[in-house]
Amino acid sequence: MMREALISKTALLHNVQILKKKVGASSRILAFLKAHAYGHDLKWVAQTIADQIEGIAVSSLDEVDLLKTQGIQTPIILTSQYVTKDLCEAMADQEVQLVIHHLEHLEILKTLQLKRPLSIWLKVNTGMNRLGIPLNQLISTLQVLKGLKHIEATVTLMTHYATAEVATHLKTQEQYQHFMTFPKNALYPVCASNSAAVWTLPTLEADWVRPGISLYGVSPLPDQCGHDLNLKPVMTLRAQIISIQSLDIGDTVGYGCRWSATTPTDIAVVALGYADGIPWDTPDGTQVMVNGIKYPIVGRVSMDLITLNLGVDHAVNIGDWTIFWGPELPVEHFANAVKTSPYELLCRVGPRVQRRLIES
Repeated sequence: MMREALISKTALLHNVQILKKKVGASSRILAFLKAHAYGHDLKWVAQTIADQIEGIAVSSLDEVDLLKTQGIQTPIILTSQYVTKDLCEAMADQEVQLVIHHLEHLEILKTLQLKRPLSIWLKVNTGMNRLGIPLNQLISTLQVLKGLKHIEATVTLMTHYATAEVATHLKTQEQYQHFMTFPKNALYPVCASNSAAVWTLPTLEADWVRPGISLYGVSPLPDQCGHDLNLKPVMTLRAQIISIQSLDIGDTVGYGCRWSATTPTDIAVVALGYADGIPWDTPDGTQVMVNGIKYPIVGRVSMDLITLNLGVDHAVNIGDWTIFWGPELPVEHFANAVKTSPYELLCRVGPRVQRRLIES
């Protein structure tokens, strides 16, 4: 077991409680577990929090099948799909709720002959301009849906904020006002706030909120880490040192000879690479941790291996674990160093990395 991601059950449950307290009892939680729970392990995450939340959102049929196989009873919502007649029939049969996001989907819904009614969420475009029906066609769309007997009477309306991570940006307030003040919205449950909006705009009222990244103990805000929000990191990514090399002045490490030793030093070789999700162009100096001490990555990341500069005065041994992120080394810091987002880093953790659920 050279490389693994420890998934903390305690941290995950803690984060759910923090979010529930933040949004209040009047809002239900739709937990976004897409991309296999942001790389954490869909099965374990769903089993851990299913009885703590009101809905689970995923974005692939494989994820739906996994949840059903595990016997998850919490309502499942399938998002971001190429909607077809076959998909609608399959979701109705499995009692999975489906997000409708284009006017063409109405024509598909009209043709359905279902044994069970289909429960849908209707996505409305208020300015994100990716998915969603036009706001000015919301009423007519709802009228069409109301006339379809095979569609559940309760349709949940949803939208998506473009700039919620920036509290001072006016775009989110504009989207919210346009969405919530539109005629007849009050007759339907509404889902709007993602993780960022939960923290930056807690006064935005809705029947549902849909946290994603914050469930996993990570801040959606660009200038904060999860611990600033009283969240706890759920994933600890670590890998073992499989070799230590001694270098002299002028010796280089790895492909391209990007880094060379300016003094005699020891180099630790860690069994993790870009095949496991660490960016190929991770810069020299990016900090990781061994035995509670930070060491810099040096040299180019390769498919299977990463090298660390230990210096000569160290107590590191072959077999020791290198932590790339976790409670003592936030993933937000690693993301800043490699100039990407923590979302991407978590979702990139590859299948060679064994996920292991731990209680603590």
